[in-house]
Amino acid sequence: MSKASPDHPIVKAIQSAIIGILFSKPETGRRLAALELHSDTTLREGVQFSDEGLWFNSERVKALTRDELAELLLTLDVEQ
Repeated sequence: MSKASPDHPIVKAIQSAIIGILFSKPETGRRLAALELHSDTTLREGVQFSDEGLWFNSERVKALTRDELAELLLTLDVEQ
């Protein structure tokens, strides 16, 4: 479990999905974009939100399309 490098391909995929969300749901997109990204290979889900940021499992996220990843990100409760 660690803070993810901005050059990590999965981080770039997550950022791309968040950019898409910014166009359809700007407020949610802004909240997602502000989160610090962390890698965690033990997560059962692809992504998970916590007070510390957005955690992701690279292998699970890698299996998703950009649209599937965006849908998954939209299910997170970041409206706090």
